[in-house]
Amino acid sequence: MNDLLDIVDDQDRPIAKKERQWFYATDNHHFRVVNLFIQNDDKKILITKRSNKCEVFPNLYDFSAGGHVRSSETYEMAMSRELYEELGIISNAFIEIGYFPYPNPLGTFCFSKLYYLTDNYESCEISNSIQNMNFYPVEEIFALLHQAPHRFKSDFSPLFNYFIEWSNSR
Repeated sequence: MNDLLDIVDDQDRPIAKKERQWFYATDNHHFRVVNLFIQNDDKKILITKRSNKCEVFPNLYDFSAGGHVRSSETYEMAMSRELYEELGIISNAFIEIGYFPYPNPLGTFCFSKLYYLTDNYESCEISNSIQNMNFYPVEEIFALLHQAPHRFKSDFSPLFNYFIEWSNSR
């Protein structure tokens, strides 16, 4: 899929539009993404594994849901759309827990917002961009991140750590 995305300035204001592939071909980081962690009542986190057919980050562990903010979308609109496209979940009950301009101290690769949703989604309609998904205890995710960080999308670790700090401070 080659959606139109906004090129944003250093203040995260749209200044132009380009196809998604252009950003990766030019290594331009002035675009927007959303990511979300779903946590169930047992405090386990839903982690997905991207399909080997994904053109970006194939076969890697990823957030519960997430993706690019299309041109003319807000971050929240994009999060609702991605949640539905990837997991078949219709919800806007997620809460924003972090905003990360680019560049930022966490080292994420573009402008992004991180969201949180609590629920026990045991059966979702996963998209063909997801190979599988499971709820994992936090300790198991930390162990896997420590043993095999290369098996995760590059922005997963810093945002997961941010999420855990946020979660522990509530």
